[in-house]
Amino acid sequence: MKVKFLKPLRFRDTVRVDLTIKKIRSAGIIYSVAMYCLNKGEEMILKGEYSAICCLYSSINHESNPEVIPIPESFLEKISVHKSD
Repeated sequence: MKVKFLKPLRFRDTVRVDLTIKKIRSAGIIYSVAMYCLNKGEEMILKGEYSAICCLYSSINHESNPEVIPIPESFLEKISVHKSD
C-alpha cells in the first residue's frame, strides 16, 4: 500500500473517497484511491494505490500459508465494467 497524505482533515469534515481499478492481473488487482475534503471545494487530501491478491487457505483455521490462485471469472465479469483505462 502506498498512500500520501497531502493535507490534514478536521473532525466533522465531509470527505469523498474515489476508488478505481488501475490494473487487473491474473491473481491480483491494483486499486487507485483519492480522498477529497468537500468542505474546501473538493480539495484532494490523499492519494495512493494498493494491491489485493486472490488466495485460498487450505485449512479452516488458516494455520497454513495461503495459496495464490487466479481471480475467478465470475468476479472479473462483475468488476471489469469499473476498470479505468
